[in-house]
Amino acid sequence: MQLSALHHGPRRRPDAGFSLIEAVLATVIVSVMLTAALRTVGSAVTARHNQLQLRLSESLGRDLLAEIMAMRFLEPCAVPLFGPEAGEARATFDDVDDYNGFSELGPRRKSGVAIPGTFGWRRAVAVARVTTADPRSTSVTDTGLKRITVTVTSPGGVQTVLVAVRCDTGFPDQPVPDAVTIYRSLGITLQASGTTTPVSTGVPLLNIPEN
Repeated sequence: MQLSALHHGPRRRPDAGFSLIEAVLATVIVSVMLTAALRTVGSAVTARHNQLQLRLSESLGRDLLAEIMAMRFLEPCAVPLFGPEAGEARATFDDVDDYNGFSELGPRRKSGVAIPGTFGWRRAVAVARVTTADPRSTSVTDTGLKRITVTVTSPGGVQTVLVAVRCDTGFPDQPVPDAVTIYRSLGITLQASGTTTPVSTGVPLLNIPEN
C-alpha cells in the first residue's frame, strides 16, 4: 500500500476590516472628542468677547466720569439749583449736578461727536448730595460732597457701575490767576490694528498754579 504525503500550507486569514461594532465605537469616540474641543473653543471665544465688552464698558464709564469730575461743584450763580437749569443741555453743562438724570443711547463726546464702535450702548448718570460721615448716605442739604454714579449698559444688558465722590474744594472751584491756561481733563482713544472698536478713556487733571 502506497501512502501519499499531504502538504499543508499556511492557513489564509480572512480579509482585515472594521466590524460594525468597531465602526460605531470609533464614531462615538470621535464625536465625544470633537464636542469637547468645540466646547473649549467656544468657551475661549466667549471669555474673550466678555473681556472686550468689560474693557469697553469701563472705558466708556471712566470717560464720562472724568468729564463730570472736571465740572464746578456748584452752578456759578447767586442761587444755584440742583440739576440742570432750564434750557441747559450737555454741551452747556457747567457744574457736577447738571448731569443728574443724564442718559444717552449711543455714547457721544461732550461736543456731540459719536464714539465709534459703541452702537447700542447706553450711559446714565445719577448725582446725589451725601453726608460727610458716610458717602453712601444721601443728604437733603449741601454738605460739600456729591456722589456721582455712572452706569454703562452693554447691548446685551450687562451693566458696569462706576462711582466717585466730588468735594467742593476741587480745582475747578478754586480761583485761577489771570492769563493762566488750565486743562480740566485728558482723554485718549486707542485702536489696535485689525480691530473695529477703539477703546476710549479719560481722567481729570490736577492743575496747580504757580505762586
